[in-house]
Amino acid sequence: MARFCRDFLNKKAAKVMASLGWTNWKNSFVTALINIAAPALPCNNFFGAKRAIYRTAGLLVGRGAKLGSCISIYSQGIIMIGENVWLGRAANFNVPNGAKVMIGESCDIAPYVKFMCGSHLIGPSSRRAGSCTARDIVIGNGCWIGTSVTILGGAIVGHGTVIAAGSVVLPRAYPPNVLLAGVPAKPIRGLEP
Repeated sequence: MARFCRDFLNKKAAKVMASLGWTNWKNSFVTALINIAAPALPCNNFFGAKRAIYRTAGLLVGRGAKLGSCISIYSQGIIMIGENVWLGRAANFNVPNGAKVMIGESCDIAPYVKFMCGSHLIGPSSRRAGSCTARDIVIGNGCWIGTSVTILGGAIVGHGTVIAAGSVVLPRAYPPNVLLAGVPAKPIRGLEP
């Protein structure tokens, strides 16, 4: 009887969540709990535990990745973090359903970096934020992303690129081995491969 009740409630909850647009409600619930609990772990310790916790939320975290504390995840999409990545504290992932964030191997990402896959089309004057959109973000291997960078959906950052602190990376493909800086971010100079 208990199993029947649990299965019935799961089906009922799934219908309610689907009607609200939460097609992956269990993952969303786990993610919400992790957003509350994970900040309790120290920033520069317990990396293995943090990898396990964030994997529970559905992130694909590579071996040797070191995740800081207070990472916020608002995702029904896919987040892939490569091996040996340093992800600074208070990173923010906004990854709507159908979008992906793919971070290559051996990247260093400073605190307060925002990965914003979601946006809106421009709507009529009665409400300018029109229909929702979602685009992927791709970060190549070996990149260094400075503090407080915002990366918008549709950005493809080439291998070995450095992004200066405070930059806003717009939706487009950026070449490998360059220094990007500014609002909007532009290639400032080439870097040795």
